[in-house]
Amino acid sequence: MTTDDEDNANDDADDLQLATGLARLEQLASDRKREEVIELATALIAAYPREIEAYHRRAHARVALGDGHGALQDLTEAIAIEPAEPAFYFFRGLWAIDLGARAAAITDLGEAIERDAALGSIYYTDSARFVRAVAFLLEGDFSSASQELGKLEGDITSFVAGKLWTSAQVRQHIAPRRRP
Repeated sequence: MTTDDEDNANDDADDLQLATGLARLEQLASDRKREEVIELATALIAAYPREIEAYHRRAHARVALGDGHGALQDLTEAIAIEPAEPAFYFFRGLWAIDLGARAAAITDLGEAIERDAALGSIYYTDSARFVRAVAFLLEGDFSSASQELGKLEGDITSFVAGKLWTSAQVRQHIAPRRRP
């Protein structure tokens, strides 16, 4: 076997190990075994430091276990590796609100909208606009909250900042306070 053949065999084994680890990670996440997700994701990150799915899964597990700061750090790492992915900005913005970092959340949610559009997608756009409207509302910026709601394609319900919000509720909160 030549050195090139050995390198290819090692690469194939490495790829198989990563694929197996990611499949296991997905199953653990599906089964809501969050501590095990964190353990396996941490091991995968140590072996494959540019594997964004491991950061993403670990972030979701961390936030579910109450480690919002750890989740934000994981998403910041994922963004450094893959800055075009709107999901990372969306979830970092959503979870930043819970930590009281509403200005940062508003920025991240705006980035999610922009990155989504750059990919020719709208998957995160309405959700990001809605969560952004709630963040503006919580900041007391009723005009910006109203503008974001006006850009929505339909009504949305989402759990934001420890509360279940609907488009109608946000509109009710801003209607009497909106400034031109």
